[in-house]
Amino acid sequence: MTNEEMKARYKQAELLYVMKECEDALEILEELLHAAPGNRDLMIAKIKCLTAMGFREEAKHLCRTILSSHEDAHAASLLARLENSEQYSNA
Repeated sequence: MTNEEMKARYKQAELLYVMKECEDALEILEELLHAAPGNRDLMIAKIKCLTAMGFREEAKHLCRTILSSHEDAHAASLLARLENSEQYSNA
C-alpha cells in the first residue's frame, strides 16, 4: 500500500468515525496497522474507536502498549480519561 493510499484510507476511517460507523472505521484501521504496525496515530485512532464501541479494556491495553514503548502525552491522557470515567461510572 502506497503512502497516498494509506492517507486516503485513514481519511475514510476518520469520516466513518465521525459518522459513528466505528466498526467500519476500526476495520480500516486494522488494515492500516497491518501495513504500518506500531504507528502511533493509527493506534490512537483505534483507541478512540474502541472506546466509542464500549471496548474500554482493549482501549486501555492499547494505551499501555503505546506508553510502554515511549512516552506519549496523548496516550497518557486517553488512559487517564478511560480510568477516571470508569471510576465515575462505577459510583
